[in-house]
Amino acid sequence: MNANVLFVCIHNSARSQMAEAFLNHLCSESFTAHSAGLTPGTLNPLVVEAMLEIGIDMSQHHAKSVDDMRRSGMQFAYVRSEEHTSELQSHSDLVCRLLLEKK
Repeated sequence: MNANVLFVCIHNSARSQMAEAFLNHLCSESFTAHSAGLTPGTLNPLVVEAMLEIGIDMSQHHAKSVDDMRRSGMQFAYVRSEEHTSELQSHSDLVCRLLLEKK
């Protein structure tokens, strides 16, 4: 059974989407990656174009909300800042281990 990983950012428009796609592309035998935003926006078309250049098709991806991930069985959530951690913890139905990026 794969570990479910959630990449969280503010808009889920670029970096978290790319992280999801990379992890699913490179490590699908061990992980199932997802991504979501605290206030989702629109997927950046330049991200889709750049990823396609290296053979990863993101044309079916779309921005998702952290609210969409409630009760989704995530074991880990990767966040980029303390602010994101606080925001994510306010979503009490999303129970997982939070991993904070170290700078």
